Amino acid sequence: MNALQIVGIVISIVLSLFGIIVPKSVSKFLGLNSEDRRGDIEIMATYGGFFLGLSITALVLNSSAAFDTLAGGWVGAGIVRLIAIGKYKKFYPISIVLVGFELLVGAILFLA
Repeated sequence: MNALQIVGIVISIVLSLFGIIVPKSVSKFLGLNSEDRRGDIEIMATYGGFFLGLSITALVLNSSAAFDTLAGGWVGAGIVRLIAIGKYKKFYPISIVLVGFELLVGAILFLA
């Protein structure tokens, strides 16, 4: 495991933990709104548990396939977010920042 892979995994784990520990804050940051706890559960499961599971798996397996899978998740999120911005013709500055961040983390993991 090299330094770039460690950076990518640390970013993934830290953000996953935010999704699990403070889902309301993550929802607010992302501009999501839920009237009941279902939104919190989805944030915890998807932004938290899913990415935490991928990150820990990559850490434990320490294989290029595992790192590439995690990278693919990040890149996929960035690409779909970019497509959604175009589809809905709704531009929020934070969305572009998130696209750049997601693609950057994915690139770090792919290129490591």
